[in-house]
Amino acid sequence: MSWYGDLLDHVKGAGAVINSANKNLAGPARPEFWMFSSHAGESVEEVVHSAAGPDLLQACNELTFWGDEGIRCPVGRARATSGTSSLLPSGFIIHAVAPGWHSFATSAEKLVGTWSCSLDLAASLGIGVVVAPALGCGTNRTPAEDAAVCGFQAFQEWGESKDHGLEVRLVLHTFDAWVNWTNVAFHTFGK
Repeated sequence: MSWYGDLLDHVKGAGAVINSANKNLAGPARPEFWMFSSHAGESVEEVVHSAAGPDLLQACNELTFWGDEGIRCPVGRARATSGTSSLLPSGFIIHAVAPGWHSFATSAEKLVGTWSCSLDLAASLGIGVVVAPALGCGTNRTPAEDAAVCGFQAFQEWGESKDHGLEVRLVLHTFDAWVNWTNVAFHTFGK
């Protein structure tokens, strides 16, 4: 199922929400950096961290570093923290690190991998319903149609290879994004 609007309007009854995170899991990008200034106040990460409160950043800081790179989550992967008292207190927040978009040829495989890893993690946590944004869009600059192709490819491959009961509530940030994703879904599954 897909909707458009505020991601957090759809968390009721969900076991997790996917947060579009950075590889350091250091909270929202700082708007004082020129490359993020036009997106200040709009990112999924800002919305999730704002709703979850400071406990979420503390939980992210407690995650161990991944390998020798000094980061908490590499691009194309996902990690989970417990929900906070103000956001999914009995659930989880899945931090997915999508690639910065360069072209379909160079970035699509990593974005599909980000989705697959996020779905695997949700299933391993025993979650029945996960709320997800359009991973890769926003500051990562993935065009909506390309993001939809990658997302639906991951859903299709994951669904065919796994025995699960996971429901994904896909929440798109604008009506135009919803139209793009709906058109791709029709062309992928509608025939």
